[in-house]
Amino acid sequence: MIKPVFVVVIVGLALVIYLTIGNKLLDLGVTIKPFVQQEALFSAQEPEPDMKTILLWTAWYGKWESWSLSDLGYSWEGNKHTDLRDLGCDEESYKCTITSNRSYLEDESLYDGFLFHQYGINQMDVPDQSKRKDNQVYMFYTLEAPQASVIFDPNHLNWSETINDNFFNATMTYHSESEIFVPFGRLLKKADHPTGEELDQFIIKYGKQNARKMNARNFSATIINSNCASRSGREALITDMAKLMPVDVYGGCGKPFEEETSYHLQVGGSPIARGYKQLSKKYPFYLAFENTLCEDYVTERFYITLGTDMIPVVMNWANMTKFAPKHSYIDVKDFDTITDLVSYLQQVHSDPALYASYFWWSEFYDVEHAPVFTRLFVQYFCDACRYLHSGKGPQVVEDLYTQWAVDKCKLPPIIT
Repeated sequence: MIKPVFVVVIVGLALVIYLTIGNKLLDLGVTIKPFVQQEALFSAQEPEPDMKTILLWTAWYGKWESWSLSDLGYSWEGNKHTDLRDLGCDEESYKCTITSNRSYLEDESLYDGFLFHQYGINQMDVPDQSKRKDNQVYMFYTLEAPQASVIFDPNHLNWSETINDNFFNATMTYHSESEIFVPFGRLLKKADHPTGEELDQFIIKYGKQNARKMNARNFSATIINSNCASRSGREALITDMAKLMPVDVYGGCGKPFEEETSYHLQVGGSPIARGYKQLSKKYPFYLAFENTLCEDYVTERFYITLGTDMIPVVMNWANMTKFAPKHSYIDVKDFDTITDLVSYLQQVHSDPALYASYFWWSEFYDVEHAPVFTRLFVQYFCDACRYLHSGKGPQVVEDLYTQWAVDKCKLPPIIT
C-alpha cells in the first residue's frame, strides 16, 4: 500500500518540474494550455458567432450551382463554403458561409443574404415572401451590360413587376453606382505620385528616360474578338481603321488564336492573359473595344492589356478617368474622326519617348483583373460578404430596370 506521505512528495516534485519547465517555455514565448484546450484544437471548429449566411438562390448562368467555386477547386462539400479567407477575402469580408442548399438552414427567414444571378431569375421561383425579414438583403448580380441582356427586357416571360419593383435591396454589378461595385478589374495604388503640372512634367520625363526600353515593333494594332455582331459597332470601326493602318483580328472573327479558344475552359489560370503578352511582342497597340456602349462597362480586356507592353486603345461609353490614371490609355472618344485617331497612333508609335510615357503609371499602380473562371474571379463573394457586415442595412431598389438599364447605353457610332 502506497503511503499518503509518499504521494504528497511525488505530486510536489511533479508540480515543481511543471512550474520550472513552464517558466522556461514562457521565457521562450511559448504558451502552455491545459490538455482539454489542446484537445479542442483537433476537433471541428464552431462557426464564429457573427458569421453571415448567403443563399445562392439561382444557379450561375443557369448551370453552376456553386457559382464556379467547385470548378475552381474550392471546397463545396454539402453545397457550401464556410470562411472566405481562402478566396482572398480580408478581415472585413471573410465571415460568411456561401451555400446553394435551400435547406441548409431550417427556415428562409434565417439567411442574411440572397444572391440572384440575372440569368437565373424566374418570377415563378422566388423565396417565400411571407418569411422575408426586414434585415435580409436580396442582391441582384450581373456583369452583363443591359444593352446585351435580352432576359432583362421587361416584357420577357421570366420578368415582371413582381421582381422589378421593390424586390431587391442591392445591385451587384460593374456599374460604379451599384450598392455593391464589382468591376472587371482595378488599379491598386501602391505609391503616391505628383499631380497637376508636376505630373505632366513627370510623364514627359519618364518617357524620355524609358524610350530605349520599348520593344521595336511595326506600326500596327490587334484585337481578340469572337463576337462578330457586337452592339457597339466595333467591327465597323476595326474595318475602317484597317484601311488606314495594319490591324490584325484574332479569335472567332479573325485568325485562329490558340490561347483564346481555351479561355473559358481553363480553371485556376488565365491563358487569355498569357495570350495578350504573346501579342505584345508583335503589336504596339491593343484595341480594347467593348461589345456594348454602356456606362462604366469596362471589361477585363482593358485591364489585361495594362499588364502588357501594349498601349490600350479603348472604345466604350465610360468616363475612363474613374477607372485609370491619365495618360495610361488612348480613348477613341477623344477624337473627332477615325483619321484623327489613326494619325495620333502613328505619331505615338513614331516617337519612342511619347510611346514610353504611356507606361508612367506602372511605378505607382498594380493591375488586378479577374477573368472568368480564374480564382480571383470569385472574390465578388468578398464584396457581398463585406456589404452584409457593413451595417448599412437593406435598402430598396424601387425600379431595377430604370436604375440599371434606362439611359445607360448608347448606340454606335461614337466616331466616324
